[in-house]
Amino acid sequence: MKMIVFLTILLFVHVAAFGDVVLYDAAGRQDVPCEMAVTGGFDGKLAKKNGVLTIQFKKDGAERRMVALKMKPSKKLFEQKGLDIEAKVKLSDGQTARPCVMFVEKNGGCWCRVGMPFTQDGFEKVRVNLAASLRQAAFSHDENGKIDWADVVEVFVGAVIEGKGDGVLSIRRVVLTNEKFVPSKPLVINLPMAKAVSRSADPAAKYTIEDTEVDGERVLKETFKFPLGRHMYFTPSFRLPDLDYASYSGLRLTYKATIPQPIGGLLVTVSEGGGQFVAPSPKATAEWLSVELKFKDFKMAGWAKKKGENPQLDVAGITSMLIGCHGTANGDNGEGEIWIRKIELIP
Repeated sequence: MKMIVFLTILLFVHVAAFGDVVLYDAAGRQDVPCEMAVTGGFDGKLAKKNGVLTIQFKKDGAERRMVALKMKPSKKLFEQKGLDIEAKVKLSDGQTARPCVMFVEKNGGCWCRVGMPFTQDGFEKVRVNLAASLRQAAFSHDENGKIDWADVVEVFVGAVIEGKGDGVLSIRRVVLTNEKFVPSKPLVINLPMAKAVSRSADPAAKYTIEDTEVDGERVLKETFKFPLGRHMYFTPSFRLPDLDYASYSGLRLTYKATIPQPIGGLLVTVSEGGGQFVAPSPKATAEWLSVELKFKDFKMAGWAKKKGENPQLDVAGITSMLIGCHGTANGDNGEGEIWIRKIELIP
């Protein structure tokens, strides 16, 4: 991982009530000497006003890079479930920013987590989930395959920025906490445009994928026709946005569908790094229906090839979704329709 701008911060870690570890607090009394370093292709400037640390940056490329505070805890850390960051970002058009944290162990192990995107211009408190899906960085050297909290010697806290342009990151509080992130409401996943959906089907199947409108909102419509009497598949898939899937319990799909008899239902899968996992099959319905597909109920597909011995769905690694149909049609002239109205992550 390339660091664009980082601050070396030497500080005393304050242990608060309930086991919280305050790494930085603009309202606190810590004397925080700062040192800034800049890597190629990125310019940055550090300022401190009223205790708030602000980095003004200029990013020359569209690729993802990180702007962070580098902290050296003065005491050993213990296992934490969440990281609260009170910050705000000001971005150029086309840029996005997500809170991030990276823990570096004394033996070279390096563990990362990226949270949900910042959503407002003013200061907001965001929690990064550490209870699940801390990921080892590609350059990490960690033989036991898990973070050793007591060996953490550096903590990087900031934001990953995508897109080219100028921006500002301001941080006024960073706290490690025993409380994991628990979503309070569903999160709508933007439907892909029809042109972004992969075209995948048996060569003998006929199909169309198009954008249409229902009650003023865009809906994805898939139609297909299977030859009768032999097993067919229609498997259109699309990439999912980079979200905190591990903090949610599953997906809610709002749809309606006609399916040729005697096929029992839709084929819905999610993929994560080589493993494809199948949800309980949503049934045919002539009316709009919302079904909840819990991640715990997804099972590895018989045709999937997942590396390693763990056959369980790695929810944090989900990258794509498939909504289609497969089976042997003997009725309804082999014709089917799938209307996808909404996809949500559910707490």
